[in-house]
Amino acid sequence: MHLLFPEIVEAAERIADEKRVEGVVKIRQPHTKAVPKRRKHFPPHLPVVRTTFELPLDQRGCACGATLEKIGEDVTKELERLEIAVVHEIARTKYACKSCACGVKTAPGPDRVIDKGILGTGFQARVLVDRFGMHMPYN
Repeated sequence: MHLLFPEIVEAAERIADEKRVEGVVKIRQPHTKAVPKRRKHFPPHLPVVRTTFELPLDQRGCACGATLEKIGEDVTKELERLEIAVVHEIARTKYACKSCACGVKTAPGPDRVIDKGILGTGFQARVLVDRFGMHMPYN
């Protein structure tokens, strides 16, 4: 299944190497529920590709000497267009020390072209080429 998404796998490996974190790519089959009326959610018929970034074991220590515990994750969703459109979830694991409560550490993730935007770089490039290169309308 990873052969369908080589760009996402290569980008995850490159970002994990650059930021010195561990990256994992998982592919989840699409849901078959009814499509919600709101635009907050992505269509459930699209496959979801999930990339998870975690802190390495040597960075999971606290200044007090205790080990940081996983307390959650920050999940960002963006719409990618390869030859098909997929939802690409980027999860950054959060850790905290339960003994001294000195703060939260979050694994770094990839930089975004548009802050809080929902389109991935591949989808943005496709829209720009279609609009300005092929002179196609937005709709």
